[in-house]
Amino acid sequence: MRCRCVPAVPARGPEYLAKNDFDFTVLVDDNYVERAGVSAWPTTWFVDREGYIQFVKIGTALKLDEEFSWRVEALREETTSP
Repeated sequence: MRCRCVPAVPARGPEYLAKNDFDFTVLVDDNYVERAGVSAWPTTWFVDREGYIQFVKIGTALKLDEEFSWRVEALREETTSP
């Protein structure tokens, strides 16, 4: 799941997301960004099947698809290993 965490969503936020075909989930919670220790955008968490954060990527990457692909594959391999 791709998501974006924001401190508040404007009243027209859901309408804007739908109109522009954004396919990510927006997480909204009072002070969540601060409590989660997010200090830069974008911040991406790679979460295993049990809900634990295994990798954190802060900022962007030149080869974003490549990096994200190998991180996701690493998580998949962990869950299929004996």
